[in-house]
Amino acid sequence: MKAFKWAVVLLLTSVFETSLSAQEINEIIVYSNPYKKSVDKVISTVDILDQDEISSSSDLSLGSLLAKLPGLDSSGYGPSVGQPIIRGLGGFRIGVLNNGMSTGDIAYTGDDHSNGVPIHNLERIEVLKGPATLRYGPYSSSGVVNSFNKLMTSGENETSLTLGYGDSADENSASLFTRMGNFALSAYYEDADNMRIPTHAESVAQLQSEGEEIPADRSQDAENTFGENQGISFGGNFGNDRTTLSFLIAADDKTYGVPGHSHGHGEDHDGDDHDGDDHDEDDHDGEEHGEEESVQIDSEHRTFQARLSHDLSGNLFNSIRADLSHSSFEQEEMEGAETGIQYEQDESNFRVEASANIGNWQTTFGSNYRDMDLKVISESHDDGDGDGDGDGHGQYLPESDRSEIGLFFLSQLENESWLIELAGRYDSIEQEAFREEHDDDDDDEGDHGDEDHESHGAIDHNLTNLSIGLAKKFDGGLLFGGSLSHTERAPSQVELFAGGKHVAAQREEFGDEDLNKEKSLSTEIYLRKKWGDSSLRLAIFDNDYEDFIYLQKRAGSEDEFDFLQQDAEISGLEFSYDTSVNFSEYKLLTSLRYSLIEGELDNGSNLPRIPPEKLMLGLSSKVGEVLYKVDFTHNSKQDDIGLNELPTDSFTQVDLGAEWTPSSFNGLKVSALIRNATDEEIRRHTSAIKDLVPESGRDIRLSLGFSF
Repeated sequence: MKAFKWAVVLLLTSVFETSLSAQEINEIIVYSNPYKKSVDKVISTVDILDQDEISSSSDLSLGSLLAKLPGLDSSGYGPSVGQPIIRGLGGFRIGVLNNGMSTGDIAYTGDDHSNGVPIHNLERIEVLKGPATLRYGPYSSSGVVNSFNKLMTSGENETSLTLGYGDSADENSASLFTRMGNFALSAYYEDADNMRIPTHAESVAQLQSEGEEIPADRSQDAENTFGENQGISFGGNFGNDRTTLSFLIAADDKTYGVPGHSHGHGEDHDGDDHDGDDHDEDDHDGEEHGEEESVQIDSEHRTFQARLSHDLSGNLFNSIRADLSHSSFEQEEMEGAETGIQYEQDESNFRVEASANIGNWQTTFGSNYRDMDLKVISESHDDGDGDGDGDGHGQYLPESDRSEIGLFFLSQLENESWLIELAGRYDSIEQEAFREEHDDDDDDEGDHGDEDHESHGAIDHNLTNLSIGLAKKFDGGLLFGGSLSHTERAPSQVELFAGGKHVAAQREEFGDEDLNKEKSLSTEIYLRKKWGDSSLRLAIFDNDYEDFIYLQKRAGSEDEFDFLQQDAEISGLEFSYDTSVNFSEYKLLTSLRYSLIEGELDNGSNLPRIPPEKLMLGLSSKVGEVLYKVDFTHNSKQDDIGLNELPTDSFTQVDLGAEWTPSSFNGLKVSALIRNATDEEIRRHTSAIKDLVPESGRDIRLSLGFSF
């Protein structure tokens, strides 16, 4: 155990002996729970960010926003992209939801793709780990991130406008929310140039591995880290005391650079020449070889959501609810002036559930259906001979269909002494891929209009997921319990069917259609205590995986990766402690967060990209009309590395903030935030590009908000 663990032990010892004079904490409700229970009465481990915490963070990605929570981190692929990592895992093991429904994005296909959750005008975010995740589908074996906006809820008429600026990337942003009667409208825009970084782009470990000289530290702009995002959403809520109908229509467009992968045309690409030709002075329509090719991503996301709920109080069932969502997602990965890969995905979801009291048990059961049609066009995959697998790297992903149908139940019992939770789920999943078959005589290079499609045949998986949770209530606000879960996950389309160059990631990925479903046996023991204005949470977990799926670089290759399977184990500890102390003129709020995660494959090697120890301390106090905040985040060095990984140095990030809400100007809020105030070199081990570009250096951020 490392030093930080001893600090936690000491704190745990003292916390139970400490009595603070303070007011009672306001009850926090978990909306992802079908019965809207208090967080203290939910067996699942739940972390919650409210609207104030979201708006004051000034984060651009969902992953970086959630990285402040214990056991969470970000995949980090530049300032515009950061997918959440829960207990060391992400991608298709995490269900990212908006209003309890799938976002319909393609983030599961790669770290370079952003989640379809605009963080503007969110009311709250709930992160669930444990039995309750079975309610949301077979793609949530590691956890669920459920975000809630204000468009599908009722409320008083209001209008708010927020303007923001960040100096690190000359970033400008604006967001608007307005509600009139039963309808609400939200819109946002943000535009940022390349971000400033405090040192050279490549890490010392990367430069040393390449035998390169380490340049003198210098501040510079990180190439290709720009971003431009915009979106508009419209929603409504109708109903009475028993029946409610709500809907959401949203359109979001993003353009951003993918950092860390530019290359000079004159360099040796180790077999990555385009269209099977050697690079010469005439390539690329006259482009000069000394110029760098960058990767840019353009995406369009369209979403429709609807929900119908009806109160059946007085009958066998308490309530019934139906959720419907449809999304279309289009994305282009541009390599220089050429399109490398085009993605087109249509996704439809339908879920119906009913709640009833069966004896003393509150029970919810239901069914869901999900259909995903994914089409991927690799413009440079053919070398001209018509076979579809030449030196142009092969087609990255074939067109594929994935359909899921599931049945689930969640049952909870609470009395004066115990909390019990049972959950079960059964899913039938069918995936089918269609590869392009070209006519050798007629098909021209790059012409994809006349190809035939040949099915690989359907790959079926039947999944059974079971979970049980038990907790004992003690006097003094103490809850002690644990859970045991068996989960199964079907391989994703990428893990099964990948077979060529992933342009934005600048590597070739190869799936395996013979991959088995992934199984895990997960145990968790936790302790929670609340007294006065203080609360403490401790969780210890262990996940044993059978046929764990992971991506590994081929031996002797620089850019070829395979999806492999092997048994694995992930274990860890999460700790949080919140309290407030009243002084004569102000109240000091303190939060302490700690997490430790370890991952190991069956052959004894470490799992790749496991986050290191993390300790976070937050202090805030309102003096007069100004709220002051100081946040310290320390990530330890990560040298328990996987095969072909490089170690990551430790860093300590310091954020300073202030918010002024003048009483003389009702509805006005002026905020200032200095992120990374010490201009630290920040590289997250969970980021696939952490050795190619660090995170932003010192960033002074200002915002001005009006509400009326």
